[in-house]
Amino acid sequence: MKLVVSPNLSLYSQMYDFAYVGQYSDDVNLAIECVERTGGPLVDYGCATGGRVLLPVLEKGHNVIGVDQNNDMLTVARQRFSDKHLARTTLIRGDFTRTDLPMPAGTATCLLNTIVQAADRSSHRRMLETVFRNLVEGGIFLVGIKNDNLAAYDSKGSKSRERKVVTPYGELTFKASWDVCLSTRIKTYIFTCVLKTHTGAVLEESFRVPTFLVNADEFCLDAQEANFVVESLWGDPKKSPYDAETSLWQMFLLRKN
Repeated sequence: MKLVVSPNLSLYSQMYDFAYVGQYSDDVNLAIECVERTGGPLVDYGCATGGRVLLPVLEKGHNVIGVDQNNDMLTVARQRFSDKHLARTTLIRGDFTRTDLPMPAGTATCLLNTIVQAADRSSHRRMLETVFRNLVEGGIFLVGIKNDNLAAYDSKGSKSRERKVVTPYGELTFKASWDVCLSTRIKTYIFTCVLKTHTGAVLEESFRVPTFLVNADEFCLDAQEANFVVESLWGDPKKSPYDAETSLWQMFLLRKN
């Protein structure tokens, strides 16, 4: 079925599922493992449209909470979720570092490098404190951060990537590029969506996302100062051993005692 893009919502919010859902699933499987261990609900910080993390957890029978600052993303979630799923979903527009939940969560997630969108290390500390406060005793916080300590990531690896996918709206090209300023520890991503619609029209939207480079040792220290126990640090969502020189990911499993 051919669909038409709404002019009332950002292009990125309407294309998000096609760019991400199903492309990255190992960390979602890990999130499901965590919520099976602690019980629900699961809260996903930076939930976007909910299709990547919230929906798979709902389908396992757990209630979910999604927190995101982007109202268009939450609107798309409300449009695409079934009434049955919406009945077990709480969606909140809010700042990750300050938002309290209407009920404590068993598991919290902040995946796919989302936490580094916090402006600096002090913002990470505030978020850790907020998440700790909103978890049940024994609750888990699962965090996925790109390992930017890996020198080869920016020197040998590409500083841009592009992927094309056919969607019900037309052909989508999703582009990402980035620059790093080591003196400020800021890595700025530039994301671009280009949609060639079925009518031949071309829609394009670009935006910048500054991120703060995270050091695993610093993050573990900040987590402990927020009273978390650092239960595990893996090099990827498949639980490979973490190596600061070779791992592409830093997957932290934090526990509230």
